[in-house]
Amino acid sequence: MIEKIEMWIKWLFEQDITSYRIAQETGNSNQFITGYRNEPWKIENMSLKKAKPIVNYAIELKSKGGNEMYRIEVLNSGEWKPTVYQFSGLITEVSEKAKDIMALDIFNPVWRVLDNKDNVIFEIKEDIEMEEK
Repeated sequence: MIEKIEMWIKWLFEQDITSYRIAQETGNSNQFITGYRNEPWKIENMSLKKAKPIVNYAIELKSKGGNEMYRIEVLNSGEWKPTVYQFSGLITEVSEKAKDIMALDIFNPVWRVLDNKDNVIFEIKEDIEMEEK
């Protein structure tokens, strides 16, 4: 059981999430999280009372898709083209980030978001009507 607790904590600490955010989400102090994350303190010495919310947060993140890297492509002249847009986050946050980015680009009304394994997460199609003056 202790090995599984350590595994979850190490997994969380390897993610692209700030120690401050982990502290906020788990009710621990930033100093506490940073001390274990940067390894001056050993995870095996962490109390179960402190470890439990960290493990629960790690499990929650993993079940939501982790904190993976995503990228956006646009449909241009019938072909999918990469964009400069890349971001990380939870899968539940990806849609909002993509829509915010898409709103800035009126010339490409069809977008898709891919994960780091080239799986299409979703496509965004926006009907844009331009009014001639």
